[in-house]
Amino acid sequence: MNVTEFTSSNDYVPTRFNIKNFQTKEELRLLEILLLRNLRGKRTQQQMSLLLKNKFNIYGKWESGAKILTWKDLTTILQLKKIVIADFFADTYKILDTSAKAESLTLLKHFFDFYFFKDISAFADYLDVTDSKARRMLKDESPVPASVILKLLVY
Repeated sequence: MNVTEFTSSNDYVPTRFNIKNFQTKEELRLLEILLLRNLRGKRTQQQMSLLLKNKFNIYGKWESGAKILTWKDLTTILQLKKIVIADFFADTYKILDTSAKAESLTLLKHFFDFYFFKDISAFADYLDVTDSKARRMLKDESPVPASVILKLLVY
């Protein structure tokens, strides 16, 4: 089977769950695994990795927690599967339509400005990261883990 065969069928089946049940780092990690498995469908981790143009099993590393899933990785998977980001999160999340894309920097800055009133310490505390890490993410100097955006979406 070649890679194009994988892209032609979309075996994603939406799963409903209450995101408010996922608050701690461990629970958010579980949410990431659920999302990844749900998006993978019947495909293997290796097949998904090939779809993402990775020669090694990046998808397996994300599912196992050996590699951090970034928000960019998650949105790339959604785009690959032809799933509109706003539709994917419609039932349980609130995605801002401040731009055509739900980019991590746009989302971070929106929450930082309007929900945390530019208080870096409160923002970092809520995200369970250091002030320095929060600043680097806001400056787009550090990749934003998917769990950070997911946590903001339940705020």
